[in-house]
Amino acid sequence: MKKIKYIIVPALMGIIMASCNSEPKGPTPAELDSQVEAKVKTATDQLKADCDNRIMDAARANADSIMALANKAPKPVAAPAAPPKAHAPAPAKVVTPPPPPVKVDPKKDKMNGGNAAHEQNTQDKKDKMSGKEPNKEENLQKKKDKMSGK
Repeated sequence: MKKIKYIIVPALMGIIMASCNSEPKGPTPAELDSQVEAKVKTATDQLKADCDNRIMDAARANADSIMALANKAPKPVAAPAAPPKAHAPAPAKVVTPPPPPVKVDPKKDKMNGGNAAHEQNTQDKKDKMSGKEPNKEENLQKKKDKMSGK
């Protein structure tokens, strides 16, 4: 019996000690999250208020400087209004349309010994090979227009 007593008493004491301290000491993750969100919200509100105050101060200073300039500027004396003069109507401008482009038939041109239909294309290719780009600004503008959806 004494042997059992030495085994049972420490086991019971261990169980009693373990059952007394079953609650966690620190806050739960949900409580931590709510505390962090509250601190972040207060800090954000404070920063927004500071920013708004700085913007308003700058706007007031700008408005004050404009008002000071407006008060210092001399006001022009209004001259009596003269009656409007009758103007003769401007002659109508005659707009002449540009001449239509000359169409070159490639077959007839080849028969004459030239290749006028492809000369500009060939010249553009030669310019590109030599490092020149003939319509670089126009090409850039076209690319920008395409990218912007125009």
